[in-house]
Amino acid sequence: MRNRRLLSFAGFALSMMLGVQSLTLPVVAEGETMALRLEVEQTELTVVSLADADAVIHGALYIENYSGICSMRIVVSSDEGITVENGGFSDPCYLEGRDEKRNVYNPYSEVHDVSNLVMWYGPTAADGVSYADTPVSDENAPFIEFDVRIPQGTAAGAYDIYLDQRSLTLESGKLFPLFKLHSEAGEYGDDLPSVDAIGCTITVKDTSAAEGILGDVNSDGKIDTVDAVRVLQFYNACHVMGDDVEEDYKEKLDALKPDVAFAVSDVNADSIRDTADAVLILRYYTHHDILNDNITWAELIGKQS
Repeated sequence: MRNRRLLSFAGFALSMMLGVQSLTLPVVAEGETMALRLEVEQTELTVVSLADADAVIHGALYIENYSGICSMRIVVSSDEGITVENGGFSDPCYLEGRDEKRNVYNPYSEVHDVSNLVMWYGPTAADGVSYADTPVSDENAPFIEFDVRIPQGTAAGAYDIYLDQRSLTLESGKLFPLFKLHSEAGEYGDDLPSVDAIGCTITVKDTSAAEGILGDVNSDGKIDTVDAVRVLQFYNACHVMGDDVEEDYKEKLDALKPDVAFAVSDVNADSIRDTADAVLILRYYTHHDILNDNITWAELIGKQS
């Protein structure tokens, strides 16, 4: 996983900003750092779940402790093997009444040979608005949203999604930083807080090492109602009556092969073994043993999404 990189950027003197009566800067919590944080809705998959089809996971970028940045250039990138696609600004991403063309989410820039290039211009003193009125001041609201595609057959491993911090050299010889933020005046100084660029990781696990079959919790070679009951018993012991630490309750799934049972019981690969997994096991059993329909796990899970 990529380490968090602490980058220092600056703006002009805050006192000059505060001198504009119509413009109000957000209050930055003392000792906290402004952060651009990438997040995905699911962080773990299995090789088995990717055997028959691609997986697509929704993601977003959030801005924490917004400090009055009025423009930024960022690139959302990923490790080779997975793809960030279908990206765009969350609505609204700009101030009402401003020229939307100033804010660009480019899926692919031929000029710079990068994907997911974001150019955003926020409020200025001339707008006569408060920084607190902009969507980026809401830490619970996504700034941009995107999908992450994990292709069918992706190998086990950890795949990072991150903000690209390279500087490209243009044909003119000028450096073009892919990660750049500006203050109100578009200048560099010493008053703007440091900025954290926080990525995230999707892990593809190979549960075949446990020599188990996805959904066959009791390792009897069948996927049936008994397996679903084992998952429900585990859920009750761990998440209803227990402390939610799943590793401590593996024997509730199968006392003889707890590690195998634990690996194959999370059939939807959402990193929690619960009623959703039990229901999917029952549906798999119904399709295969009652309806004689050889539906795959990927197809079955896709019907639920």
